[in-house]
Amino acid sequence: MPTDEPDAGDLPETAVPGSPDAPDQSDTAVPGPDQSAATAPIDEPGAPDHKPIEATGLETSDTTAPGSSEPGPAHGSADSPESGPRIADSVRLALPAEAGQIASLQRRAWESDLPRELAQPLLAVPLQQSTQLWQQAINTPPLARCRVLVAVDGGTARIAGFATTGPSEDPDADPAMHGELGEFVIDPVSRGHGHGSRLLNAVVDTLLADGCRIARVWIRSADDVMRTFLTETGWGADGAHRELGSDLSPVRLKQVRLHTAIG
Repeated sequence: MPTDEPDAGDLPETAVPGSPDAPDQSDTAVPGPDQSAATAPIDEPGAPDHKPIEATGLETSDTTAPGSSEPGPAHGSADSPESGPRIADSVRLALPAEAGQIASLQRRAWESDLPRELAQPLLAVPLQQSTQLWQQAINTPPLARCRVLVAVDGGTARIAGFATTGPSEDPDADPAMHGELGEFVIDPVSRGHGHGSRLLNAVVDTLLADGCRIARVWIRSADDVMRTFLTETGWGADGAHRELGSDLSPVRLKQVRLHTAIG
């Protein structure tokens, strides 16, 4: 999948989710658009209500205006008399034509959320190249169970966030049972309006529909916002951790893994 993480692994086969003695890991890959480690979302804490979703034709929506108690910058309400009734916010599978929007949103999140030393090499990748990678991920995913989901703002019809899902590639994973949340990004200008909870809800339902029973995600170890958001919705650290980077660069990306039972 294109990109880096948040802040989305490799554990020996004997490591079990929840085990405190899962060993440290390292990887020579430089954080870039093909990894899921450097983006940082987020939206509101609080356990989402899970709504069953078909794996094909994915869509969730909310007919109520998002709450105002979530952290993040606010924007104008789409419920004003001038704008007319608000169309429901929703989550669905991404369309190939939306690759450019996804790539641009991802770059805004890198600039907003990452330390400068991590953001610079990611932003050095041309936007056109990132767009092509996202088009490939949507059109010809490496596996049928690899998906790109988008959260759509009903008031503007713009993409407010995106996520990627697929089977976990960790050495200690059972691909049939362990699914992975690779990317989870909410546009900085769209935070605080419920998109994060809807998107996470759709991620869980998608992995569950694909037969997974445990969901995993790698996040940047210093990303307290993402960690809090996930732990307040039932995720927890399983003891696994790793570093990503290159021997030619002093920049190292430290990550920890969280998981949750979904079925």
